Amino acid sequence: MDAAGILPNRPPDSHTMHDGLSAYRQYPGTDSLGNAHHGRELENAKERTHQPWAEELRNLLYEMNDATEAARQAGANAVDSALRERLRERKDPLIRQGLEDHPETLPAPGRLRRPKHRKTRN
Repeated sequence: MDAAGILPNRPPDSHTMHDGLSAYRQYPGTDSLGNAHHGRELENAKERTHQPWAEELRNLLYEMNDATEAARQAGANAVDSALRERLRERKDPLIRQGLEDHPETLPAPGRLRRPKHRKTRN
């Protein structure tokens, strides 16, 4: 990253949106993933697993994005709190379902390190 000139002097109070590459996390500042990245990951999970929660969560993510854009267009600084709460209430069960369908991988007996999680779990 440094040799390529990508974020070599990132200020501690900066905010970087990226695609999840772990190398970005070694730099100071705040990281976040973009909705497009989450959407692609959920689309991929839906195609690989054929589990409805992935598509439902992807659709909800874009609905949240649309609500944010509508609030911005209306001159608001945030999505209406009642709408925001309704959207969050729909999100949590979908995430729980995904985690239940893809449980955490535990180390094999006698091993200290657990196997890598599957991509959908991550």
